[in-house]
Amino acid sequence: TATLDRKIQIAWDLYQIGVKSPEAKRALLRDIKTKNEVLRVQVQFTLGRVSDDPDVVEVLLDGMRNGETYLFRDKAACALASDQIHLKPAQKIRLFEGLIDSLEHDSAEVRGFARLALQIQTGKTFDFIPTAPPLARRLAVARWRSWLSEYKTQY
Repeated sequence: TATLDRKIQIAWDLYQIGVKSPEAKRALLRDIKTKNEVLRVQVQFTLGRVSDDPDVVEVLLDGMRNGETYLFRDKAACALASDQIHLKPAQKIRLFEGLIDSLEHDSAEVRGFARLALQIQTGKTFDFIPTAPPLARRLAVARWRSWLSEYKTQY
């Protein structure tokens, strides 16, 4: 429909502009659970390009962990990895906490999304392998938590 096409175009335009806007964030959040794949993915990508509010990170973490389809989960992770352009280093603490927590998710798929997002954000992996045995995963997560503790002391 024309309205749907217009929403998609507006979300794309906001993505391209990349300027913080509380009004744009509020409008985009209205469509964060839409069933339309094109609009929902565009909304996920655009949110971090219009806002540095912590609730955007929370919404995307939830989408990565609980999105109804692989596409929605994957693209929420991509948005966390690459589109949080307004987050200052101290604001990234919550992003990193959420991603590190997701390394302990029941789903290997979610663990893999979190690992990749962390690698893109930090350049590090700490040898975390999403399908490794539980003990190996726990040891790698402990390395991530140690890194995060050190990161927090800098901000």
